[in-house]
Amino acid sequence: MADVGLIHGRFDNSPTAFFMMVTNQVDPALWVALEAHVTATLADLDQQITQLLLARDEENAEFLFPEEIGRRNGWKNRDDGFFEGPLEKAIRPGDRFHYYVDGPDPVLLDIQVVEEVGTSFLDRPVDMVAHCLAQQPGSRKTIM
Repeated sequence: MADVGLIHGRFDNSPTAFFMMVTNQVDPALWVALEAHVTATLADLDQQITQLLLARDEENAEFLFPEEIGRRNGWKNRDDGFFEGPLEKAIRPGDRFHYYVDGPDPVLLDIQVVEEVGTSFLDRPVDMVAHCLAQQPGSRKTIM
């Protein structure tokens, strides 16, 4: 059974959401479960990660997604509208990518898109969430 706390952000007007797992190189044993609705944009996800993980560094943070996500939609970089597209066109379950946060204390996050869920994963039994987390490689502690 996973250790369960609560870090959660979501958009309320979407029928489905991506259930993502986020970790970093500093403490790879700690996962954060994140729900990001499919109708949200990459900019929304950017803001969500800022609020959930880096609120104290928000003013100094710069977020860069990997090029392969942008290439999937023909975007070469952020200036070409990269952050304006919906998540459902940029990512899909099974994707795993790095998310670099620049600033005074740079962080490289590892994000895994676990699944697309029809309702909030927090409405699911804790055992189901814990089972999903147990599928992650290695022994992990989890905060949701």
